This record gives sequence, C-alpha cells and structure tokens, in this order.
Amino acid sequence: MYKFSQDKFKTYDTPALDYTIHCTYSDVVGKAKLPFVMVHGALVSRRYLMPTAEFLATDLRVYIPDLAGHGGSTKVPHALPVREQAKVLHAWMLNSGFTQVNLLGHSYGSSIAGEFAAEFPDMVNKLVLASPAADPNVKSIYMQFLRLFLDGFLELPTMPLVLIRDLYDMGMSNAFETAHQMMVYQLRDALPLIKARTLVIRGENDLLVSQAWVEEIAKTLHGAKLEIVKKGPHNINFSTPEKFAPALIDFLD
Repeated sequence: MYKFSQDKFKTYDTPALDYTIHCTYSDVVGKAKLPFVMVHGALVSRRYLMPTAEFLATDLRVYIPDLAGHGGSTKVPHALPVREQAKVLHAWMLNSGFTQVNLLGHSYGSSIAGEFAAEFPDMVNKLVLASPAADPNVKSIYMQFLRLFLDGFLELPTMPLVLIRDLYDMGMSNAFETAHQMMVYQLRDALPLIKARTLVIRGENDLLVSQAWVEEIAKTLHGAKLEIVKKGPHNINFSTPEKFAPALIDFLD
C-alpha cells in the first residue's frame, strides 16, 4: 500500500454539519497561493490521492478531506447524495477558515466538485474535473463495475490494496449505495452554472470515462481547457502522478 511522507503531511478533524471530516494536509509555509482542495472518488478515500499530493506539496497548500462516510470521516447509515456531500464540503471549508479555494474532483469527486462550484461559485477560483465519472454514456451500474474491474489491470499493482482498505472502512452496503448516487447524479445540469475557469483532464486509456464525455464537458464550460494524460488509466492521480501533477501546477499557475 502507498505510504506518504509523514514529515510533509499532517491531519486534523473538524465538524461539518452533522459530521466530522478527517483531512490530510500540507500547508506550505511562505506560500500565498490559495488552498488546493482535492476531493476523492467513490469507494476510496484521501489515500489514493496521496501520490499526486506528494508532487504538489512543495508548491501548494494541499488539503485532502475524506468525504462523509469515507476513510477517517464520520460513518453514515446510508450514502449521501452528491448535493448533500457538496453542502458538507462547504461547511468543512468554512469551519477550516477558507474563503476561496482551488478545487479538484477526481472521478465521482468531480460530480461533488462540480456541484460545489455551481452552488458556491464565489468560493472556487479554479476548478479541475479529473476523470469525471459517472459517464452518462455508460448507462448501467454493472457496466461501470465491469469497467472498473478491467481498469484495474491498467493501474499500479498497489491500487487494489488501497481500494480494499477503503472498502473495508466504508462497508459494502455503503459502497453500492455510493455507486448508485454517482450514477443518478446529472453533472450536465450543473455545468451551465459553473463560472470558475476549469481544467478537464482524462487518462488516455481510461475505461470508465470516454473522450466524448470530457469533450462535452469542456465544450459546455466556457473557456475550459481539455488535457489528456498519455497512457493514463482512470486513476491518473495514483498510477501516473508524475504526468498528472505537472498539468495541475501549470493550470493553477
């Protein structure tokens, strides 16, 4: 399993509505840049974002909260809808003292980040939608799981270990409910309301997110930048961070 550098990162817990959110962060001393908040995907936690965070932590103030029901945050009896997760994220940001951030969402996290940017536009300076799931061109939740399984052969061998650990933390019932919430949410409805300058980025070999879907998102968002990570799988943040992180730094600069 991936181990991050303890000397670079710290953790804290803070209340957010009815939940306590656990966060890993690297608050770079002497950097005036906005906090860079990274929102993880479904079934996982902050852990699989850490390889990219390692690359970013020397230049950016990186914050990676576990969503409610995931990782070290409060467990939930039932998976929260995307809009509720966005509201919890908003409360967490306010209680963390943030007035504006640069925001990234990966996979299912892109739905939450997109909903957040549409609902709270003044709080988002720049937005990154990375590997934005669920692709509406994939209609079945079972097809999503099949593609996720096949994508596993393209990832680093340690990625399944991280997934298994995070599934254990959240429980299989909540995992299936979270996947359902991902499928029923319509990011298309939020896109016209997003005002932040946006980077849409996808791995070239991503089996869960089609090129047609990221092109549609980039076309809908005025002035959005579309970028493809060569030979990248779905989890470009974990398996190809050396390609993914520089694209983020270029965009944020």
